[in-house]
Amino acid sequence: MYGRAGRDRGTGHGRAGGGHRAADRAAVEAANTAFYEAVEQGDFDTVSDLWLDDGGTPVSCVHPGWPVLSGRGEVLRSYALIMANTDYIQFFLTDVEISLADDIAVLTCTENILSGGPAEDGAALGPLVGQLVVATNVFRRAPDGWKVWSHHGSPVIPETDADDTGNPDHPDDAGGPLTT
Repeated sequence: MYGRAGRDRGTGHGRAGGGHRAADRAAVEAANTAFYEAVEQGDFDTVSDLWLDDGGTPVSCVHPGWPVLSGRGEVLRSYALIMANTDYIQFFLTDVEISLADDIAVLTCTENILSGGPAEDGAALGPLVGQLVVATNVFRRAPDGWKVWSHHGSPVIPETDADDTGNPDHPDDAGGPLTT
């Protein structure tokens, strides 16, 4: 499909039916974009189609603040719940980095998320909330393209200024040494 057999120059491993690294990177990025767009649109069928389903490899997912979800059914149920309870969500992806090794790709990014819940007092949309999440999406090459194997999202804790007692990173600035 990618037109070139041979070595994956980035890993030194041979791969029958190989592919060009630039084409693989573009295909992984396209699969990642399609995944986030499907979540934005509440398109459960597309979200489901984008998760690995080879009959034997378990998938996993960690949403920010959630426990590890294992298995395709549990992971897909989580997305169904999120999409059913989110009236509006939009992802602006930044800091996208892709690492390739044969038929595995690791994509890291920052999800700049804008979301809104149920409307209040007859409004068309509830209050919008912004959030930053760093994510790692692991993809595996399948016969029908790159598929999400694992997703892990961690919230980014906003930086805060030291309060009036001083800098919490420096015990002497907070009124004296720490004791245990």
